[in-house]
Formats: sequence, C-alpha cells, structure tokens
Amino acid sequence: MNPNLHLSAPQVHALTAAMLAVSHVDGVHPSETQLIQTFYEGSREGDMPAFADVQDSHARAEERLKQLPFDTEFADALVASCLMVGYADGDLTDNEMATARGLASAYGVSTEQFDRELQVVRDALLGSLASLPDAASVAALAKEL
Repeated sequence: MNPNLHLSAPQVHALTAAMLAVSHVDGVHPSETQLIQTFYEGSREGDMPAFADVQDSHARAEERLKQLPFDTEFADALVASCLMVGYADGDLTDNEMATARGLASAYGVSTEQFDRELQVVRDALLGSLASLPDAASVAALAKEL
C-alpha cells in the first residue's frame, strides 16, 4: 500500500469494512482486530465515528465498495489490506483468500491486478524475514506463502 495515499472518509469506511469482512471469515483473531483498528484510527478524521462504532460494518463491505468510483491505487490498498488481515493471525486461509478476491472483484479489481498485489504482499512478508539467521526456516515459510 502506498504510504502517501490519502484516503477519503468513504474510502476509509469501505476499506475498514472490507478488512473486517475478511477477519470475520474464520473467527476474529485479536491480531486482526488490532491491525484494523490501527489502520482506522490512523486514518480517522473529523467527525468519523470511533472504531467501536464501525465494527459491525463488515456486513456492508461489498455495498460500500460498489459505491466508490474505481481508483487503481485504492484497489491496490484494498487487496493488500485484506490480505494482510488474513495473514495477521499467521495463516491466510482459503476462505479468507476467497473473501478478499470477492471483495476486490466487487470493487472492479481484475484477477491479474489481484494476483500482482498478492505477490507484492508475499514479497513484503518474506522480505521482513530475510534477515533472520535461519535461512532454511525462511525458505520453508516461503513455500507456504
């Protein structure tokens, strides 16, 4: 995700709802909630509601995304954020991946764009582990991703 990307309030709400939708797929894990809350609170402006007041927005994620005009940078942020939530508990499940793909598709993200961003996320996760002294463990993890 582009750290310089400024999101509008509707984009923040839609992205938060999408992330929450992914987290609800297989039971919400505290690490997922923390990631989503950190994003939301860091993006929150003006009179936007507190995080506690938007936690039920996962049910309206697809609807919120469809209301937004397509933007390539937001699309990349959507895919990356949903995948990072899936990975937050240590395991991106097939159901979380399917939910992320479905939400991205509802927004208009092509399969090719989704797959490119998936590789970016995987590379970022592996890159953060590359400095570990046990190269064999990093290689084994790479195969799992």
